[in-house]
This record gives sequence, C-alpha cells and structure tokens, in this order.
Amino acid sequence: MATLTDEEFITKKDIYIFINNNNQFSARYLLAIINSKFISFMQTNISASAKKDDFTQITLNDIRKIKIPELTKERKKDIENLVDQILNAKKSDPNADTTALETEIDQMVYQLYNLTPEEIEIIESSSG
Repeated sequence: MATLTDEEFITKKDIYIFINNNNQFSARYLLAIINSKFISFMQTNISASAKKDDFTQITLNDIRKIKIPELTKERKKDIENLVDQILNAKKSDPNADTTALETEIDQMVYQLYNLTPEEIEIIESSSG
C-alpha cells in the first residue's frame, strides 16, 4: 500500500518514505506499479522478509529490487491518468470505490510484465 503526498509528517519505523531519483519514471507511474496486484503477489510470495512476522512486510531493499518496465510516453500517460483519477476520487471521498480503476491498472501491469493468462489467474485467485 503506497500513496503520494506533498505534506510534511512524521512516520513510524514501519512506514517508508522514498524519493524518486530517476527522471525516467514519474511518481504516479511508480505508484501504479508498486500498488499493483502483481507486485504485491511477488513481494509477499518471494520476499523472505515479507513473511517474517504475522503481518506481511516489505523492506526498502525489496522496493529497490523491483524491476520497473520502460514504456512509451503515451503508455505511461495512460497509467498516470488512472492514478490521477484514483487520487482525486480518494481526496474527495476517502471511501470512494476505485476498484474498477485499480483493476484497469492491474491489467496494464500484467501486460507490462508479459504475464500469461495462467500467471494472471494465479495472482487474481490469491488476492481474494
């Protein structure tokens, strides 16, 4: 679970703040990838640190290892627009149902990583 903010705040040690230092990827594009079902599935099923406690965790090192696909500007813009719609909906109403938009992003992420229908089924069935 990740979000974007421009506010200053203090966090607990189990909340990570990271700054994008790669101009190739926008923060909104990275947010879509990190929050996707695919990355969640990969991190919770492959990362040893994710399973060390009762609650699934991800470390900064895990985040750094995520391979981010390069895209055309147009394709990135499509994903960023969906992220903007989600962020705007949640800003207006924190309880807004953005499931359809999130599903659309997940489908795009599956394509980015060239997943097969069988692989997608495994991810979808494990996410409830």
